[in-house]
Amino acid sequence: MPKLTLNRVFAASLLGLLGGLGLLLTLVFYGVQNALIKSAQLAQDQKSAVIAQSVTEQLGQAPAAVDKFGSMIKAGIVNTSDPMSLRNGLMTLLLGNEAISEAMFTYAKSSGFDADGKSIIEPATVGQVDLFRGKTGIGFADRETRYAGGRYVLTHTHLYLDGHEDPAGAPTEVASPASHLTFVTPTRYAFYGDLLWSDLHWFAADAELPEAQRRVEVSVQEAMESPPGQLAGVLRIGLLKEAIDRAIEDPPSVDKATDTIFLCVNDGHLIALPGSMTYALYGDDVRLSDADAPQVVKDALGRPKLRTVTDKNPLVPDQFVTSGTTYLCTFRMLATSRDWIVGIAVPRRSYLEKLVEVRTMVLRLSVALVAVIALMGLVVLQAVSRAHSVILKEAARMNDFMLERSHNTCNFRDIDRVLASIERAKTAMRSMGRYVPLDLVRRLYHKEEEPTLGGEATELSVLFTDIQGFTAFAETVDGDTMAARLGSYLEVMVSVIQREKGTIDKFIGDSVMAFWNAPETVDGHAALACRAALKCQAGLEELYASKEWEGAPGFATRFGLHRCVASVGHFGAPERFNYTAIGDGINLASRLEGLNKHYGTSIIASGAFREAAGEGYVFRRLDRVAVKGKSQWLDIYELIGEAADGEPGWVTVYEEALEAYLRGEFERALEGVEKLSGDGPSIVLAERCRVFIERPPVEWGGVYVFDSK
Repeated sequence: MPKLTLNRVFAASLLGLLGGLGLLLTLVFYGVQNALIKSAQLAQDQKSAVIAQSVTEQLGQAPAAVDKFGSMIKAGIVNTSDPMSLRNGLMTLLLGNEAISEAMFTYAKSSGFDADGKSIIEPATVGQVDLFRGKTGIGFADRETRYAGGRYVLTHTHLYLDGHEDPAGAPTEVASPASHLTFVTPTRYAFYGDLLWSDLHWFAADAELPEAQRRVEVSVQEAMESPPGQLAGVLRIGLLKEAIDRAIEDPPSVDKATDTIFLCVNDGHLIALPGSMTYALYGDDVRLSDADAPQVVKDALGRPKLRTVTDKNPLVPDQFVTSGTTYLCTFRMLATSRDWIVGIAVPRRSYLEKLVEVRTMVLRLSVALVAVIALMGLVVLQAVSRAHSVILKEAARMNDFMLERSHNTCNFRDIDRVLASIERAKTAMRSMGRYVPLDLVRRLYHKEEEPTLGGEATELSVLFTDIQGFTAFAETVDGDTMAARLGSYLEVMVSVIQREKGTIDKFIGDSVMAFWNAPETVDGHAALACRAALKCQAGLEELYASKEWEGAPGFATRFGLHRCVASVGHFGAPERFNYTAIGDGINLASRLEGLNKHYGTSIIASGAFREAAGEGYVFRRLDRVAVKGKSQWLDIYELIGEAADGEPGWVTVYEEALEAYLRGEFERALEGVEKLSGDGPSIVLAERCRVFIERPPVEWGGVYVFDSK
């Protein structure tokens, strides 16, 4: 069981008090809030029901007109075979209800149904009387279609409220009224005698007007009989959409300031919305363009729950956020119409505003009470907490291997001892990092592992360096000067290699062995090794030019680069390990470094390394060799620089000469390298060519074998 501390006891007591009070307030607030939200949702359901009833009543005027006309036919008031009687009956409907925009009766005789259920119509019996309300409201228009001489002729008459009539244009030939879907569909066997609703559509009387001036209506159609059992025709009643708009503009129990009401369909298109809106066609249906709609309506139309509203699921509540405001929304399917849906969205805060005010007041009082209770505890804890935080901070820094020295002090003697112990541990770890890779120590520390003898095969990029003529230099200076110069030199080398994510394996006198991709995996490690070698050269040039070097001659450093798979791990005796890499490839990297003195170069890399380095660096192909102790030959390359600096032209000249040399064309190769005067590899290659020209080799494979390191 963990031991308690004064800091924990006080902190736990204070947090417990705060947490208990916070939990109590949360339970009370959310309990009341949920109850209010449920009440709000119920209120919205009731509002939507009122709006739906209002819309249904407006739409119900069309079926009522159909029933009235049917009664007039049964009573003999309207004779469906007499166009004038039909006109008078339809006029009665228009005069009796201003919401009706159009009353049309298409009369015809049927001899039954065909195999597809379509009514068989006698063409000579077809005619149509169509009365509709004028846009100015001063009269009506009568469009009458009759069958005459084997064709259908349409006459158009203006009817004025004072009783007189004016013909509107000459009679025109038209298609049979019985061919229109508003006649064909109601007279089919499957729909015969049913009241069929259309969707919103342009008012036919406004067909010649621009869309911005045209009216929109919804209509019902029903096939009628006279006498019973005999098709008399199809009655169509149209309602202007303004009647539907009035149903949602100012419904009872709705707050216009907060409540947003709209009609839509479950595909997300608008039917009606208070305010001025433009119309657009979506397929064959007329809809409001939602581009002008408020953002809350746009978001409601995009809700997935809207798609779930059906006849079987007619009432769906929802909740969403628009512009930082949470809205409660209700979707209700109308009992009639073409699957229209009433939507109402109300900001949730309109229901919860008073509750929030009460919660804020209670919260302020609670915070003041807690502040008084906690004041004395905070005073007592302040000093201990400060010391405690310093310990935690330093422990965390040490855990993250941030080992820089800190200068913390504390008035508590015990705390001071703990901080001093942490500093001694950091000093020990800093010292350890000078002997072994710090990444290795960090990995062992975080994995809580102890090193064990053994290694694992790892692909490495290996770097060997050596100072040309260092032994001679060491013989000419005293030990302190040699140590100081070598220390400055190795500081540059180590800082560059570690900055490029390399691991320093060991120092062998003035030589450095480093590798990449262990103990931590490094992507693109060959390219990093290239950059490290070039930056080492640049860093050493800066060192030699600095005041610290005191104008002494600089060291000439040679580099060997190789890519290989080596065994990396802990090697040595059971009680003393050395983290290093062992393998044939490691020895080859050392041999490559030594080849620089034969060619007068600084950086030599193997072909495997050059391939892994990619296209970011420029290499010159030097030779094909077999190093001392190896029977297998390899191609070697000289690292010139970064590709961004461009490739010198003499590289191509040399490589073409080398290709000729490898083919045994020594005279041609000599001719090429003689153009590169002063170039070390060119001098070496030229000398070989002269020897082989005088004494051609018996068998030639292009491989030069080195017998010395």
